[in-house]
Amino acid sequence: NASFTPTTLGDHAIVVTVSNPNGVADNVDNNEASVSVFVYGPGMKADRISLLEHFTTAQCPNCPDGDQRIHTAISGRNDVIWLSHHAGYYTDNMTVSENNTMLTFFMGGSTYAPAAMLDRSVEFGDGRYAVDPTFFPGSTLTQSFNAAVAVPTFVTVDINNVNYNRDNRTLTATVSGHVATFAGLSNPRVSLYLVEDSIYGTQAGAAGKIYHMHVMRHAISDVWGDDMNADDNGDFSLNFSYALPATYNAKNCKLIAFVSNYNEADRLDRRVMNAKQTGYITTAAAGIDEISDNVEMNVYPNPTTSVLNVAAASEIRDVRIMNVLGQEVYANSNVNAQTLQVNTTAFATGMYVVTVKTNDGIATRRINVVR
Repeated sequence: NASFTPTTLGDHAIVVTVSNPNGVADNVDNNEASVSVFVYGPGMKADRISLLEHFTTAQCPNCPDGDQRIHTAISGRNDVIWLSHHAGYYTDNMTVSENNTMLTFFMGGSTYAPAAMLDRSVEFGDGRYAVDPTFFPGSTLTQSFNAAVAVPTFVTVDINNVNYNRDNRTLTATVSGHVATFAGLSNPRVSLYLVEDSIYGTQAGAAGKIYHMHVMRHAISDVWGDDMNADDNGDFSLNFSYALPATYNAKNCKLIAFVSNYNEADRLDRRVMNAKQTGYITTAAAGIDEISDNVEMNVYPNPTTSVLNVAAASEIRDVRIMNVLGQEVYANSNVNAQTLQVNTTAFATGMYVVTVKTNDGIATRRINVVR
């Protein structure tokens, strides 16, 4: 019941010694234990963004409900990144080898979905570490998100110089950042993953096909990350290049970078220290939504509360709106006008994708509905 009040920053060793238990002398070889504590001060830690890794497949009948639980908890947050591995309950046509590699975190041997883990180390409140992915996380998600982002980190990570060449479909990017010498990483790694939204396909437990979101497509780095090779000041910078397969829709692809420790022998020592996500790679540098070359279209106000206006330079033929789960919440295939008003009062708070087909082509915009 003793208190510890540090007077200096840095590493401290706390040693506890027990002697003469119950007034009786005993073997003193096992009467001492110690733990290292790092004390940090204001301005030393970085803002943390946590990585939620979600196991789901198109064959999983409970996964639509699992998606909705995550969506409800993550809505409105910018400190948690959602990444889906299509593994755990059989596989589907979105499963890649990296997804199956992640099954090593199922420490009990059997796999299941829906399941999730946070930063590869944070508990979901049910007594199990997330490296034994939590089955059907629900009521503890918000609590777990709050606990994850509150863990101090002394690592920064950013994604810069994102460039996508439409002619040869080559993507290049730089991942950079800083790791403090006292961050406690024995083997820091830098990972860069490609993810894709809005992949249209079947889903057990759902009515018809849906748009699958947050789908991991490829580990551009090694699946466990590349060596950081930080300089003496702790700064690092790695350049990456990747040619997107023709089957990937570039305008729906994003990049996720993160720094983690990698202990090959111990799955409990692979914590993600910080993460970052870009916008869609076709427009990441410009920071605007992609539209087809010949389509002039606008949606407003954005964010919207009750009414969304859609306007185009040519006649609108079709408007469809999808939520982040890939579910269609609005469709109108008989507009035949240059303007349209959509009532959004029944939409849940969150992000949506508006797809508009006009006489000039197809364009997409992303909107937020707020209350």
